[in-house]
Amino acid sequence: MIIGLAALAVFAIICLLAIGLAYTAGESIRASRHQSYGGSTYAQLVHDKDDLNRMGFPQLLLRNYGSGAAFGLSFQQLGLIAGMIAVYGLAIEHGGWTVIGWGWLILGLFGIATGAALAELSSAFPTAGGPYHWALALGGVRWSWVTGLLHWAGHIAMLALTNYFGGKMLDTFAATSLGYRSGSGTTLAWMALFYVLQWRLNLIRARQMRRTLGLGTILTVGIAVFAIAGIVWLIWPGAAPAASLFDSGIMLGNAGLVDSSATSVSGWLIGLLLLQRMFIGSEGGAAGAEETADPRVRSAWAIFLSPVYMFVLGFVLLCTVTISLPFVTNYTYLPYGSWVAAIMQPWLRWDTIVMLLLIFGVLLSGVQNMNVISRTLFAASRDGVLPERFRTGRISARTGKPSAAITYSAVVAGGCGLVYIGWMGGGSSPLIALIGFSIIAIQLACAIPIGLRLLGNKEKVRTKLATAPWKLGFIGTGVSWLAWGGMIVSAAGCMLLLSPYAGAAAGGLILFAWLASLVRGNAFKQRLQTASKRSRAELQRIERKFGPLFLDGK
Repeated sequence: MIIGLAALAVFAIICLLAIGLAYTAGESIRASRHQSYGGSTYAQLVHDKDDLNRMGFPQLLLRNYGSGAAFGLSFQQLGLIAGMIAVYGLAIEHGGWTVIGWGWLILGLFGIATGAALAELSSAFPTAGGPYHWALALGGVRWSWVTGLLHWAGHIAMLALTNYFGGKMLDTFAATSLGYRSGSGTTLAWMALFYVLQWRLNLIRARQMRRTLGLGTILTVGIAVFAIAGIVWLIWPGAAPAASLFDSGIMLGNAGLVDSSATSVSGWLIGLLLLQRMFIGSEGGAAGAEETADPRVRSAWAIFLSPVYMFVLGFVLLCTVTISLPFVTNYTYLPYGSWVAAIMQPWLRWDTIVMLLLIFGVLLSGVQNMNVISRTLFAASRDGVLPERFRTGRISARTGKPSAAITYSAVVAGGCGLVYIGWMGGGSSPLIALIGFSIIAIQLACAIPIGLRLLGNKEKVRTKLATAPWKLGFIGTGVSWLAWGGMIVSAAGCMLLLSPYAGAAAGGLILFAWLASLVRGNAFKQRLQTASKRSRAELQRIERKFGPLFLDGK
């Protein structure tokens, strides 16, 4: 009883800290000179275009996203349903039940701090490049190339992870329903289908994409609420005691089981690191900054609020699901995500509908993942990282989206994911290595601009961040140190505990990006300097020639 109350007290304190950060940011926005035109869409679009032009970029992407769509970009990137399907079983297997109880509280604290630190950077640099552009503004060419490649590769790995578990779950369910024998070949086929559908959905018109983002957010929250309510209604009060989430020595419910899997400290830390995947990716909202109206505020709020909602909703959902595990008769489901089918035992009559909703949730989470990959490629190509002949820095006038960048991203991501799973297989070790690489790459990509903010030239940093209306004032530095320290520790932990090979792969990418910047960095820098001196007339000419008709919404 006492340990449960202590855990609830910690949960409440973290929630209060999040509210305090939100209040501080809100006061900063009100005190700033930032102008929002909520009552006039046209005036807001013109203001945002001029803001982007002052940073040296033409308005090529179509601005169609509001607050809801901006939030969906970050929240779906975290992937409450997709992340849970991918890592929950593995985390339980290695860390035991307490990794859901105490582990989630630790991850939530660092996740919220990270969201706040990244929101400040997004507010200062509202461009589609995300961390790549933040590192470019604060640290220069070499740091930006390292950041961009890590961010791009990390999200490719995360998309492979999402689509593998989605394909595995769909293959298991379809084999049972249709009567065929599932295997590695059929799993890869379903996985490939996920890539194709995500590519096609990313090519739909910007307005339709806005509706898709809203639908995905509603679906994710709806599934979580439905799962919580359904488990409580059908199983309560026969579930295991809630205190067993915080004390591994407590007997687990009427089944008479003991949570012996958490006896190893290293095992618990491995479970904690695996579960961290569900707090990775809140910076995804920055990828849509040039498609969002008033991005200095809306994208920043999305990046900050998405881990807050993930913390609250995920804590309730994971705790509710975990204490119902004594009623799952087949624990072999746990390691690979198909434990979802076992959890649905009490309402088997609805299993088809529930499984389809879960699969759709995984699909939409991957859509946003591919969106981040394509926008990073688009921003880097527009800056001159890739030759013009690839056309990945251009926008389709029909859809208002970087179609070539989306297609290239789908081909590269799909090829890498299918080859890796086909070659390495779907065993525990290859999957943990894939999770470890995605966490290492994305954490380091986000840690670099935060580190440049903390350790770089103070005057330069102060000047660059002066335009950000979303700020935390004097507590912002402390929050950034907390976030940066957590990122470095988690990246190092993944290298040591999850997979040294994942750390070596990330190190290889860093070396490659650094060497590439030495070879082409000067030419790239000269191009950026030339682009920054473009006149307003030149930027408008580029917008008319290569961009969609964004002001009238066509």
